[in-house]
Amino acid sequence: MVIPRNKSIISFCFLLVIFSSKAQKITEIPPPEHIKTIEFWDNQSRNFPIIFPQERAVLEFDDLSAVEKDYYYEITHCNADWETSRLLKTEYLQGNDRLRITQYTNSSGTY
Repeated sequence: MVIPRNKSIISFCFLLVIFSSKAQKITEIPPPEHIKTIEFWDNQSRNFPIIFPQERAVLEFDDLSAVEKDYYYEITHCNADWETSRLLKTEYLQGNDRLRITQYTNSSGTY
């Protein structure tokens, strides 16, 4: 059987993409200067934030810019090496992420 050259090139490129793709390692991005006191914890004990199904997580931070802004969040599932897992969002989330944070309180007395 003779495979046309176009199909063999496309097949090769497809296999190259599949075998060369690796999980993306999560890199920490430092917050802007006006964001301080970032805390992320489970709703119960302020321990390391391992969130089990039906539990809530709390994210707290202070924005010292004195200008009210809209903030959004995104949830990414990672493996033990902090690499993005291959799970689909629907496998670990119910509902949506990348939503605007609407429940917040303004801080006072922070420097």
